[in-house]
Parts: sequence; structure tokens; C-alpha cells
Amino acid sequence: MHLEVLGPLKVTGADGRMVRLRRRERVLLSILLINARQPCAVSMLAKAVWGDDQPRYPESVLRTYISRIRAALPADFPSSFLITLDGAYLADPPHGALDLDQFRQRLAEASGVLALDDRREAARPLRQALACWKSPLGSDFLPDLPDTPEVAP
Repeated sequence: MHLEVLGPLKVTGADGRMVRLRRRERVLLSILLINARQPCAVSMLAKAVWGDDQPRYPESVLRTYISRIRAALPADFPSSFLITLDGAYLADPPHGALDLDQFRQRLAEASGVLALDDRREAARPLRQALACWKSPLGSDFLPDLPDTPEVAP
């Protein structure tokens, strides 16, 4: 399985099949993935997905979106990938599956090397970190996300 949020959301199974999701489901999954392994309150998710123009029962609609996302995921995704909590949801992707995790790991490596004052050696993990980004430089930051304070970079 592979998950990309550093550019347009892309979710693929082990067989390479890409998961197709509707726009708001893509927004919801993107938000959960940029906050991977951290609970996201339903109120924050509703504000991020709809802004001030929320449906009458946002909790119910979010539950439907989560159900649709789960149904669209390939069989190789662990059942613990999307977790429902009391008043929150959490995405728990396997380590190594999320491009954002890889990006952060490469930055940490570069930071450690820079702390030793070895700029030349730090260039390798920095190039690897940049390679995680799928959007061209200068394009929208995380294009599947709305421009709201809840998901501001």
C-alpha cells in the first residue's frame, strides 16, 4: 500500500490499483493523513471539510464519508487504518506507506547531519525529502485541501 499527500492525494494498494474517492472524501482522508496517528475531532474535520457552510448533521455525513473510504480501500489495507474514536477519527497508516512520513524522516536525517556541520552529506537526505513532493514547485500546497485555517500549512 502507498499513500501520497504531498501533492494530489493518491492511494494505491499493493497491486498498484489506485483508489478513487469523491472530492470531499479526498479532503477528509487528506486531513486525516496529514495528522496521521493523531485523533482529529469531528468538529475540526467538519470545519475543515465544509468551512462555515456545514450540513445540518456533519457528524452523520462524516461517518458516511469514512464508511465510503473504508469500502473503497483495497483488501491489503489493515482494518486499523481508519479508527473511529469517541468524537474523533484517526488514520494509522503502516510506517513507510505514507510519503509525509518519509519526508519527515529524510528531514530529520538531514538535520542530524547538519548538526555535525556536514553540509555536503546533508544534501542527499534533503534531495530525497524534496523527491517526496509530487506537486511542482510554486503550485498549491496540498491541492486536495481547502484553504481553511484548520488545514493551513
